[in-house]
Amino acid sequence: MRESPSEPAKYSETLKRVPVVYRPNFADLARKYALLGCNDARIAELLGVPLSQLMDWQMAYPELEAFIRDGRELADAEVATAIYQRACGYSHPAVKFWLAKSKDAEGNETIEVIEKAYVERYPPDVGAAQFWLTNRASQSWQNSSKQTVDGSLELKVTGISALLALAKTEATQLKRVA
Repeated sequence: MRESPSEPAKYSETLKRVPVVYRPNFADLARKYALLGCNDARIAELLGVPLSQLMDWQMAYPELEAFIRDGRELADAEVATAIYQRACGYSHPAVKFWLAKSKDAEGNETIEVIEKAYVERYPPDVGAAQFWLTNRASQSWQNSSKQTVDGSLELKVTGISALLALAKTEATQLKRVA
């Protein structure tokens, strides 16, 4: 519900009032949204439909479901490639530009743009390598060790007054030490 007449309608109110008919270009749009990392709820929002409508469309139009799946798989593959390259180190061609001032024979100052091609190199990143190995070969590269503890814990409290008395005694001892 709107707070005041001047306030625009909320998105969810708009969805309830305006039915949206599936159009073939929705599949391509949904693929692009999936490439950006959008989940189904966000894709539905961007297409202007409730999530339940998007789910119904995925069942009714197999190409929509396939485009979303393909978009997610491609995005995941791109990220995996980037993490792998970062973990191993990589290089790529690059160009550097700078300005050079000079004077001609008549004493006029000229500015020249100089362009130099080079290879940009990035060393391996230990954090990326650890992330890659932890996720790809988790059995061999776990960050945590598993420990088991056997035994029992016993706590005897005869009442809240006994607990308060113990707390007061410890507080008094701490004041003496400080």
